[in-house]
Amino acid sequence: MTTLASQNTHNQWQTSHKGYRIRPITPADNDAIKTIIISTLEEYGAVGKGYASGDAETQAMSNYYDGMASQYWVIENKATGIVVGGGGYSRLKGTEADDAICELQKVYFLPETRGKGLGQLLIRQCMAAAKGAGYQTMYIETIPAMERAAQLYQRLGFAYLATHWGATGHHNRCTLRLAKPLTVTEEDTLAAPAKVGATKP
Repeated sequence: MTTLASQNTHNQWQTSHKGYRIRPITPADNDAIKTIIISTLEEYGAVGKGYASGDAETQAMSNYYDGMASQYWVIENKATGIVVGGGGYSRLKGTEADDAICELQKVYFLPETRGKGLGQLLIRQCMAAAKGAGYQTMYIETIPAMERAAQLYQRLGFAYLATHWGATGHHNRCTLRLAKPLTVTEEDTLAAPAKVGATKP
């Protein structure tokens, strides 16, 4: 069962799903989510310059996501209190506020939490919160090895782009780029996935 506790107060979205809680990040979560990000990238061979492991945000995530324009949530095992994943959004680097483009950022999970519907739930939460913050489009970059993640993005209405947007610093490594208009409703997505730019590169 999924329950939505709050959705309109600054950084207060909290969701429960199948024994897990999705809640806003706190400083106490920084080490755990950093470890998850780095270990997941290592699992997929994404090691070295140009990957999220080297981002300043990764070192202390809670310092960089504060306010409606930039939010991040962690997924916590309700029984143990252990953080097992996370994800969020922020304005796409290299764009202006008036462009109203955000980036889905650092969505990573420990292996044992995958396939439980948590990724889909978290991404939907990110899209709804970003839309509420005034963003009109959500952008995402990922690596070819994370094909399952790209398939999930497509199911949620994201479409492949012909080239990268913004200046994330990852575009030489993350060669799969997708975007979705946040003006598209859930019903629209189910009827016809968003057509943004191009087929898969």
